Amino acid sequence: MKKKLLIIAISLVCLAGGCGVNSEAKAEEELEEELENVKSDKYKCDSVQTAVVTALTDPEINDWSGYDSTFKSWLNETKISSLSKDNKLSEGVLEVLGAENGSEVNSSLKSYGAEEIYFQVIDACTVSVWIPGTDASGSKGKNPETSSMINTN
Repeated sequence: MKKKLLIIAISLVCLAGGCGVNSEAKAEEELEEELENVKSDKYKCDSVQTAVVTALTDPEINDWSGYDSTFKSWLNETKISSLSKDNKLSEGVLEVLGAENGSEVNSSLKSYGAEEIYFQVIDACTVSVWIPGTDASGSKGKNPETSSMINTN
């Protein structure tokens, strides 16, 4: 009787996903899904980088009177959500990205921990872009030794 109950209990655990094979397969599937999300967000970072460089080097925008002050502010860490179409430089970035505002850009982030894209202008042709709180390895921060945030570097 005890043996029969034990077999039934083990069977129920396996059906509930508690057997090693099923949980390993599920973990692998979740990792693959998260790596796809990371890939999508990395692509978004690359797009932001391209959009900022494009706007910075656009001759029409370079002639705008507010170019220097906005450029100087972007030499510091800048949240993409702070961009709106209230100045030509921000408008140029958003136009390349096909967005009305920076919050719209963030709304398409998919990876674990992704909430905000940041960028920093190094010079007119070099822009660093990153998403803090993310894990480019796909492990959702479970392996701090191998984790690094999604970035364009």
